Amino acid sequence: MSFAVSTGAHVAAPVMPRSRGSSHLRRIILVLLAYALALALVAIQSPAAVQAGAASDARVVATAKSHVGKRYLFGATGMSRFDCSGLVYRVYQQTGLLNKIGGGRMGVRGYWKWFRNRGLASRSNPKPGDLAIWGNGAHMGIYVGNGKAVSAMVNPWGVTKHPVTGFLTSRFTTYLHVKLGGGSAGDTSTGGQGATAGSGKTVKVIVSALNVRSGPGTNNARLGVVYRGARLPVVQKARDSAGRKWFQVQLSSGRTGWTAGWLTKVVRRD
Repeated sequence: MSFAVSTGAHVAAPVMPRSRGSSHLRRIILVLLAYALALALVAIQSPAAVQAGAASDARVVATAKSHVGKRYLFGATGMSRFDCSGLVYRVYQQTGLLNKIGGGRMGVRGYWKWFRNRGLASRSNPKPGDLAIWGNGAHMGIYVGNGKAVSAMVNPWGVTKHPVTGFLTSRFTTYLHVKLGGGSAGDTSTGGQGATAGSGKTVKVIVSALNVRSGPGTNNARLGVVYRGARLPVVQKARDSAGRKWFQVQLSSGRTGWTAGWLTKVVRRD
């Protein structure tokens, strides 16, 4: 309690001493508030990225399905006629996500090469919005979930929703994984020192057997072995603590790992 006097002076009431119990209770409350705040930040940030990715998936799938029934025309990119890669280009252009698949109009092999060089091609774990390749680059479409894809086939079929396997005469080859959850498809990360993009290189193994490791350095876990003559697309490169060059390569299984650069030979540079 305090008292105001006529001169304007302010007389403060005596402060009550804190009890040991109230101080301890206050500390507990502060800890609980800090924990609640941390949980709130995670709830705000993590689901936001997930929701953004889910929204992008849904837009791509809905846009692809909206073109079902339209006619095929070689080289066409819409809006009433498409070829297979033209449909892929137009769907991603319409949804504002063209940077996720290379930023421009390419043919089937061009898209495949762009994803393969970034370690984003495999035969498993497709997500809606990923691209699908058939016949070793003869045809492509957009995966829309539940084992189905939308692609532009020759007339009379035109743009059709169909099973990924068992429908086309060309056999399924691979999925191209579009990173719709955040960042462009070209984004990569590594624990290596000074890692950089691999610039479309392919390396050839020049020793009888070469370890594939989880990171750029002999102290990293061994993931497997590749053998003399194997040709491996390079995802990116880095140097270990001794300054030696390492390549992150894509294996035939679709997984990636690191190989010692001095035990390989560059055989192609795109």
